[in-house]
Amino acid sequence: MLGVFGFVPALDTYFSKTFGFSKLNEKNLKLIANFYIDHGQVIDEIHNETFTINFSTGKFTKIKYPKAKIVDMFGFQKSYGNYSGAK
Repeated sequence: MLGVFGFVPALDTYFSKTFGFSKLNEKNLKLIANFYIDHGQVIDEIHNETFTINFSTGKFTKIKYPKAKIVDMFGFQKSYGNYSGAK
């Protein structure tokens, strides 16, 4: 769902470790929604200033990064940093 539509974060190993679940169900969607409610202002700012790149041209498009991808990146980086020693 993330790769094709950008509706929900990917539930990879690192994201799952950050948020504490690996299945997509109503309860876990509510946890993601609550995370967005708590951090929506920052997520919206990143969304409004981050655009996708056209791989053929290498130029930025007019398509903004999906908010679910931004949440996904947070979840990945938080746990990845804990495992790799990065901060």
